[in-house]
Amino acid sequence: MTLKLIATVGDEETQEDAHFPPVGGDTYSINPDDPKNKFVYVNNKLVLVDGDQFDAHGTATLVASTNLLFIGGNAVIRDEDEISHHHSNSGVQAIQNDFVRCK
Repeated sequence: MTLKLIATVGDEETQEDAHFPPVGGDTYSINPDDPKNKFVYVNNKLVLVDGDQFDAHGTATLVASTNLLFIGGNAVIRDEDEISHHHSNSGVQAIQNDFVRCK
């Protein structure tokens, strides 16, 4: 298993256009309205956890892939983790943190 960067508030995801006419394709900042983790920070930014939701042309939900690191019972989100959304997307792009990693 490869070490991956831990994702924090302000990281990004890019999604493809959908619908007709095509709309919604863009790069969105991951800023949950009510983050599940409210007390663990990396570089003064909250660590994102499984189930956090944010607006990206509709509601998007973060899906953790690790089973090794949890905060308040929720798995942390890492670089390249999935995002559940009705648009195809890149998954999480960890751009705020460049030194804290997790298996």
